Amino acid sequence: MGEAKRRKDSLGEEYGQSPRILPWLPITKAQSGDFVKWSSRGAWGGIVLLVAWWLTVRFIGPAFGWWPGAWTWRSPSGGAPRPVH
Repeated sequence: MGEAKRRKDSLGEEYGQSPRILPWLPITKAQSGDFVKWSSRGAWGGIVLLVAWWLTVRFIGPAFGWWPGAWTWRSPSGGAPRPVH
């Protein structure tokens, strides 16, 4: 217990607070960790939404007849499909 009291006396108001990344930048190490955690969650959320969107456009929409799939596309003249390059 003596060491904790000495540390509290030496740090003063800064005792128990998260240290700053840089002395002149008002962002603590805990805040930077939270930012990384939330930005990673947001990135994974975006990936999940992108995959869901792709599945909807590629498979679900054509299966329910919302729009024709790429494999059923016909040329404007009604002939065979044009080759995809």
